This record gives sequence, C-alpha cells and structure tokens, in this order.
Amino acid sequence: MLMHTTIEESLSVELGDNRGAIQDYNKAIELDPDDAAAYNNRGMLSMI
Repeated sequence: MLMHTTIEESLSVELGDNRGAIQDYNKAIELDPDDAAAYNNRGMLSMI
C-alpha cells in the first residue's frame, strides 16, 4: 500500500476541509487503486 497524500489528507481533515480531504483521497486512490484505507477514509468523510 502506498501512502501518497497522507499528510495532505490529514491536514485537510484537521483544518475542517472535508471536501479537500475527499479530493486528496481521490488522488490517492488514482495513484494506488489497491489502497483500501483511502477508500474507507473517503467513504467516512462523505458521510459527514
């Protein structure tokens, strides 16, 4: 599993930028379609 944008995702969430974090997770999934954590975290954010 590659963690391409983990820092960006965490920063976006910490800043309350859920849309930005979802975009970061989309990019992570694009770069590594097998990254189950990115799918999970994106899904959790989309429920907020």
